[in-house]
Amino acid sequence: MKSFIHGNTYYSHAHPPEELERNFVKMREMGINAVRVAEIWPGWSVIERKQGTYEYGLLDDFVEKAVRNGIQVCMGVGINDTPFWLFDKYDDLRCVSWEGKKAARRIHSACVDHPAYRRHMEAFIENITNRYAGYEGIFSWQLGNEIRCGHAYCDCGSTRIRFRQWLKMKYSGNLAALNREWGVEYSAWEEIYPYKSSEGAPTEGIIGHYLNTMAFTNWSLEELLSWGVAIMRPITDLPIFHNHFQQVGSGNYWKLTEPCDASVMDIYAVTYDEPGIYNGYLLDIAGSIARQTGKPLWIGETTAAQYGTFQRIPVDQRLIENCVMEQLGAGAKAIFYFRHKSPIWEQPHKFTGSQAFLRIDESETAYAQTPRNVERFLQLHEETILKCSPVDAEIGLYYPEESLLLGSEAGFREDALNSAFGSRAIWAGAQLAVELLDTDTLIGTDLSRFKIIHLPLAYLLPSKVGEALRNYVREGGTLISEGRLGYVNEFGQLYDVQPGAGLDEVFGAREDLFYNTSPFLADYELEGMEGRAEFHTVKQTFRLQGGQPFMKSEDGEVCGVRHTYGKGTAYLLGVAPSLHFKIGSGKYDRASEARAHTTAAQREAVCRLFKHIAQLHHMEPPITMTGGHPNLTVRYLQEGKSKLAFFVNYSKKEKTVISLKHPAMRCFQLDHEGQHALRVGEDGQTVLEIDEMSWKAILIEGE
Repeated sequence: MKSFIHGNTYYSHAHPPEELERNFVKMREMGINAVRVAEIWPGWSVIERKQGTYEYGLLDDFVEKAVRNGIQVCMGVGINDTPFWLFDKYDDLRCVSWEGKKAARRIHSACVDHPAYRRHMEAFIENITNRYAGYEGIFSWQLGNEIRCGHAYCDCGSTRIRFRQWLKMKYSGNLAALNREWGVEYSAWEEIYPYKSSEGAPTEGIIGHYLNTMAFTNWSLEELLSWGVAIMRPITDLPIFHNHFQQVGSGNYWKLTEPCDASVMDIYAVTYDEPGIYNGYLLDIAGSIARQTGKPLWIGETTAAQYGTFQRIPVDQRLIENCVMEQLGAGAKAIFYFRHKSPIWEQPHKFTGSQAFLRIDESETAYAQTPRNVERFLQLHEETILKCSPVDAEIGLYYPEESLLLGSEAGFREDALNSAFGSRAIWAGAQLAVELLDTDTLIGTDLSRFKIIHLPLAYLLPSKVGEALRNYVREGGTLISEGRLGYVNEFGQLYDVQPGAGLDEVFGAREDLFYNTSPFLADYELEGMEGRAEFHTVKQTFRLQGGQPFMKSEDGEVCGVRHTYGKGTAYLLGVAPSLHFKIGSGKYDRASEARAHTTAAQREAVCRLFKHIAQLHHMEPPITMTGGHPNLTVRYLQEGKSKLAFFVNYSKKEKTVISLKHPAMRCFQLDHEGQHALRVGEDGQTVLEIDEMSWKAILIEGE
């Protein structure tokens, strides 16, 4: 498709055939021009009800009716939806937990390491791809859907065999090398089971064993996707993708995107207490991968309405529209809502009912206004959106996947995850763009294109990351790290000093003490700026090794150090400012403590400090402006010398006023009605007012 993909999720089999035609008409009336189908349930199980017999009648009818009504189709290859007969044929097919419990969920429960299962899956992938290759109206393929959601690991017999094979390959058959690295004494490969297995020797607490189990689990998923795409490639030349989701331990986003033709993320931001933080971070992960690989950014699923879990929270239609418009502002070229109408059969944890664009009786809810407004905007500005691309970010933000994995077992996952999300939110509050870097990308890319690299909480820091960062600062870069950096290496082994990986030399300091703490105050003074801020959870004090203190706690302990290293500068914080920006509870939680230790003033203080550091190192937002607050997100697109900025205000109560230091004759607001001039204030600056829970798009024409 050469137009913007404004899509929806809608299923054959799950909806009566007689309703399809009129619902496709309703979709077109809302501005929807594409639909996903068959990527999960109903998927494989309803197509191959009996081994070797493929039934496509209902799916053919679905596609034909969609195309007849102007809806293009993304054809799913629903490998997550295993036919029932396969479970009867292979009684060892289900995933097994570390406790020995068999998986029971309707989807995602079959183990992808099972060799016979893979043979049946290969036949299905070939069959459905051949069936719909060249079929009128199909514009892309989706291979699987959020694979392994709910089953991040497996301990079945097939996985055990494959895990051992993977270990032999990784360690080149050298069991002694594995023993040295893990600190264990295995005498045969057959003695090794996945971490915390219900059989074999007890392994809980062996960090190397855990990290390798999770690395294998990720590799298994990444290999499955590459394998499946390779089956499809000789048959179809249409784009193939898989949609990722926010769950640590379910594959590396970067590696999962490698075999695909688009960087695709599912984002259900409105189910969280801090939807702007959640939406922004996942957008920046997927958008960063898109920029680094040269692939388009697509949103595989996004909230259509109040996500229908049993624990419901009120969701403003304007919030959903905000999230979608921020996705446009991040450079997305496709968006698929989930979904316009609930199916007959629903998973027990969802109970969507009326929480969609349409109620079951097909009357419209208030949420139908979102696709209508987006469509009105696209009708007028689609060409501009399709031509624009995100500005180049000057801030690199480390995605500490290995540390997040360790945190899941070591007990600090929540802090590590909130720090990852929050580190991006700090820069968003300063109106500066970021680019996410996983370990392989950070090691393999030219870091000189970033003026600043920011490390959130990263208890585990691979030694090669430390080496790359030392070189980066030595050659003139600026490095900022939050507390608790680099205690252990990639093998889970303690570094001699903290921060490890050789970064104590870069920061000019070593740890004195570290402890978890209740909220405390710290004073800072940094080249023309001084102030006081409150921090919580993490407190780390330092022994100076050439660095200069710029932050101290009330009792005089050094918890912030600045150091010149080579041509660059490094800032080591013994606090975690990012934890002021927690995402809060999600769709399955009853209550939240997202703001337990946080106020708007504290967030603003953190953003001011980081913005000041950016200014010290000659960084300014892509658009020169004043005003705003931490709940305001600005997304920047560009085409040539012109820039298109999306200002998204996630505050429920606070409007904001922005002064743009650009001539009014070159600034225009783009909205559902067209293009309009902006107001000029008494000081001669161009003024932009953004109401609470709303957005505005501003085009600044180049000179």
